[in-house]
Amino acid sequence: MTGFVATAAGLASIVMPLVTGWVSKSGNISIIFIFDAFLSVTGFIAAVYVYYRYGKLMGKGKEQTGDIRLHA
Repeated sequence: MTGFVATAAGLASIVMPLVTGWVSKSGNISIIFIFDAFLSVTGFIAAVYVYYRYGKLMGKGKEQTGDIRLHA
């Protein structure tokens, strides 16, 4: 998994400046900010999905976490 993350980071550090430079040649810099916002939202949705699936696959429910609540 670490290899996938490192590969993605390496590709992004090369590809993203090329893409944003190409887009900036059109003269409309605001498109770059919209593109960045789109990538941020996509990353957030992916992180929420991975968090949800991890919890579901690993059985991280209240009954299995060892969370004991004392009732007064």
